[in-house]
Amino acid sequence: MLAIALFLCFQTVSAQQRKKQERGSEKSQQEQKFQMAVGRLNLTAEQQTKLKSLREQNRTEMKALRDANKDKTKEAKRKAMQEQMRKMDAQVMAILDSKQQELYKQMKAEKKGEIKKNRQEKMKMREEIEGEEEIL
Repeated sequence: MLAIALFLCFQTVSAQQRKKQERGSEKSQQEQKFQMAVGRLNLTAEQQTKLKSLREQNRTEMKALRDANKDKTKEAKRKAMQEQMRKMDAQVMAILDSKQQELYKQMKAEKKGEIKKNRQEKMKMREEIEGEEEIL
């Protein structure tokens, strides 16, 4: 029993440390994803400049939204964030040509599929952990 408690405690600490490391490398990951998109979409230098500016503007606006909506319900926060993401998406589409827009839509669909798959895997893991906890 003590071993299980220590194991769970260690897992919690490890998860917290991983989250801190992930946050530190989040910007570099975002930059890598952006560079991959630049290559895949075959963006011009002008488009890259516009998109970088748009990303910074969006980052600032999203932070302001998070700060302004701290006291609101989870649903209200989610709706505000979704609206900002739709606005950003429309601005991105305005920068791209028609061929790039089609590829961008395809990339978004792929990402959505990955997110859904990851969510399902996390839920499955939670269910397994909960099942193990019930046994204890």
